[in-house]
Amino acid sequence: MTQKEAAEYFGISLRTYIRYEKSAKEIETKFSAQEIAGPRPIDVATDSFEKLRKGNFFYVDKTALIEDLVSLRGSEVALFTRPRRFGKSLNLSMLKSFFSLDSDPSLFRGLYISTKRQIVEEHQGKYPTFFMSLKDAYGLTLNDFLSRFAHSLSLALAPFAALADSAKLEESDKDFLAKALRRELDPVALSFSLRYICKILRAHYERSAVVLLDEYDVPLEKASSNGYYQQALDFMETLFSSGFKGNPDVAFAVLTGCLRSGKENLFTGFNNARIYDVLDEDSSSFFGFTDEEVRLALEEYGLSAKEEEVRRYYDGYRQGGESIYCPFDVVNYILDHRANPNAPAKFYWRNSSSNEIIYRMLEHASPSLKDDVETLLEGNSVRKSVNLSLSYRDLLYDEDNVYSLLLSTGYLTAGKGRDGVYDLWIPNEEIKSLFKTQISRYVDKSLSLKYGAFPGLLDLTLSGNEERLSSIFNAFFMETIGIHDYARKETDREGFYHGLILGIYSSMKRSSFISVHSNRESGEGFPDIVIDDLEENRTAILEVKYASEGNFDAAIEEGMSQIKEKNYGQKGNCVFGVIACYKKRCVVKFR
Repeated sequence: MTQKEAAEYFGISLRTYIRYEKSAKEIETKFSAQEIAGPRPIDVATDSFEKLRKGNFFYVDKTALIEDLVSLRGSEVALFTRPRRFGKSLNLSMLKSFFSLDSDPSLFRGLYISTKRQIVEEHQGKYPTFFMSLKDAYGLTLNDFLSRFAHSLSLALAPFAALADSAKLEESDKDFLAKALRRELDPVALSFSLRYICKILRAHYERSAVVLLDEYDVPLEKASSNGYYQQALDFMETLFSSGFKGNPDVAFAVLTGCLRSGKENLFTGFNNARIYDVLDEDSSSFFGFTDEEVRLALEEYGLSAKEEEVRRYYDGYRQGGESIYCPFDVVNYILDHRANPNAPAKFYWRNSSSNEIIYRMLEHASPSLKDDVETLLEGNSVRKSVNLSLSYRDLLYDEDNVYSLLLSTGYLTAGKGRDGVYDLWIPNEEIKSLFKTQISRYVDKSLSLKYGAFPGLLDLTLSGNEERLSSIFNAFFMETIGIHDYARKETDREGFYHGLILGIYSSMKRSSFISVHSNRESGEGFPDIVIDDLEENRTAILEVKYASEGNFDAAIEEGMSQIKEKNYGQKGNCVFGVIACYKKRCVVKFR
């Protein structure tokens, strides 16, 4: 078959086919040389599919994603949400290399999609493809955001700069393209930019376009932190609605991000929009590395003996019934251990991602969240309601949303669930370390700011948790009380402890539904401390006693007798407790 006949067979120009033959020979030479030289080199700094393939760098084949996309052509928008560093940008780069009109077939030599001849013939190199990353489209103000969006748009349009002179375009379209390249579009024109771009591509190439948007949710995340959320949301709604909804100039669009935005209305009205999140079973192997992929990678670099260590540190994500590794961790681990297999495992992912939105949520932490964090750190799971269809605006309004956020962003993983309720756990040693050094400490800090030095004290008291309360008061007494505090006359010592404990409870009052009173009438007497939770209809009645000579049992018995004799229990949902104190020690008992 001649070169001309081959070009006609593949439906490409003779020039493109000749370029393909040349590239194929170059890559074949590199492959042959690599067989002699050993394992492929590794580049962890690039998300460029073309660079990895032309340089014969390490690459795990994810081209099955192409087959999945073209088999679902009825969907005009496909959204894939995964944690940071799970291969989203590289996959979009791969899609661009495949669908673009200047696609180089040699880049896909030996990959899965090359065995799907019909897909290759019908789709490879058949679409004008617009690829834009929104990872830098944010700012401290709305104007900053619009300016950075304009810069990102200009960079994405650079490959199509020559179209400004196309005879097939209307003058208004040429003017739009020229202004977009010069970053001179006004905010309204920017919000309609996808619509105009697809129209321009269709007019010039006479084919519908493929649109690829990476990190689509970054503008909304940053806007939610900087006070212009609604304006950014309005902008993005117009961008997507005008660009995708019923647009005949778009063949299909693929978007990636960390969170799905079901409540943002960004995809409202799209025909058959498909959203693939971390709980989706159909797309589980497209992002991240599977067990088999990691096994083969370690084998290639002579690190098979490290498989268990890699699994312990970087595996543990469950997606669609498969065990998934963080690819950023695995590739960096291999790079570090090629020369020194005995080097300690490092934590790579934890320092590569922004935790801003998570920490903003943890500012609203409650004592129950602290208990859950402790449960997770013990290696156990927590069973929680999960809703991945959240807006950034909704995240801060319900503490339960923190579990959905931690799941979406890779801090937790989930087993099979039912009716939106899932078992969640920490996936691996790297994330466990992150919980210990960052998440747990941030929760403690937030609780300290919110509740003072005694997070959960009121709830522990109202629920009658004598063990935890004894521990808290003992620690506080040991740290703060001095010898001179309890060296006063014995008749004054009980009053000292009463005043100290009353002050602690009074400082905890953060809600109008909580009241703390001292010596207020109840029943036939005046209990030392009464705590009322009007919202939950709960009451705690406490007697503070000095345990003379350290006789805690006698002090507790005295207090309990007083509670009973004075008939303090006139309220329904009430707990009764005695706090017995001696020097720097304390015992709490409830009945």
